[in-house]
Amino acid sequence: MEITIRELEDLTARAVKKFGYSDDEARAISFYGMVEASTAGSEIPGDVAYDSEGKPTTNPKEAIQGAIRSFDRNHKGSGLALMNEILAGPLVGAAFCGLGDSKGNWGHLLYALDPEILGDREEFKRNAGEIIARVKGTKKLPGVEEIFVPGERGSRRARQHLESGTIEIEDNLLAELRVAAGGEKG
Repeated sequence: MEITIRELEDLTARAVKKFGYSDDEARAISFYGMVEASTAGSEIPGDVAYDSEGKPTTNPKEAIQGAIRSFDRNHKGSGLALMNEILAGPLVGAAFCGLGDSKGNWGHLLYALDPEILGDREEFKRNAGEIIARVKGTKKLPGVEEIFVPGERGSRRARQHLESGTIEIEDNLLAELRVAAGGEKG
């Protein structure tokens, strides 16, 4: 069955509204951020990636050819990243580690959990809501207006994009897309 991206975003938004939490993310520091920095001609922080020789780099193009550190820069984050890579690669029959059609066979894994299998749904929702409320209610650092849980900012942005019918995009990325799509000069 095919559904549109808009339908998928709508399902995700409704699930977040109903259950209060959605986590859609890579377990490494943003690869998309590397691509975005590369097209913008920007540097990246010196502690997030390595070049192909294993040396720390601030050049996003070198990082794309090398390695990106796990999100928390320690063994636990690496463990989560590795498990995510295994689930979204070999488990679903996608390309991995440069093997297979890595340009057309990206690994995606969607899993949904039904809390009623393990207990009462309403109790789960209350308890999960309490955890989220406590996280959001923690003391903020100076200058921080709101604490977000994973997925919250992205869901909010997706909703705003759907309502406005627009997205923000870097000028040089848009120019590259125009060239790739229709042969226009950037």
